Parts: sequence; structure tokens; C-alpha cells
Amino acid sequence: MLSLFFSRCPEPWVSDEPIYGLLLGSGALMGWFWFRDKQQKVTVDASDLDPKDVKAYRQQHRGATISDAVNALGKP
Repeated sequence: MLSLFFSRCPEPWVSDEPIYGLLLGSGALMGWFWFRDKQQKVTVDASDLDPKDVKAYRQQHRGATISDAVNALGKP
């Protein structure tokens, strides 16, 4: 099958068959769903946590998510 693909194409990465584009697009979409960030869990009691404290934590720790800040500041 690959020999048929490569024999008809002027370049190895170019194809005039739409099925190859569909397969590549489907693979890219499945990879995006598989490797995207997973939802994080809050593992502490955050009932008395002030939103300003969460905001200050996130400003001090660039790249931290809201879940990271709540887990760091909340009561175990």
C-alpha cells in the first residue's frame, strides 16, 4: 500500500488522495484529546479561602493554576 502511495506522488509528503488527509487530521485530533491537560482536583478544604489570596498566589507563582493555588493555600 505504501509503495502505491509513494509511486504516485511527486514528493513523499504530498498525496492527491483525501483519505490520507482525513487519517492525518483524525490522528492529530485524537492526539490533542489524549495529551491535553487533565482536569486537576482540589484536595483540601477551601471553604474559608479568600479569592484575593488565590490571585496573589498566582501572581507570585507564574504558571500556577487556580487548583494549584487552592491546594497550596487551603486547609488539609
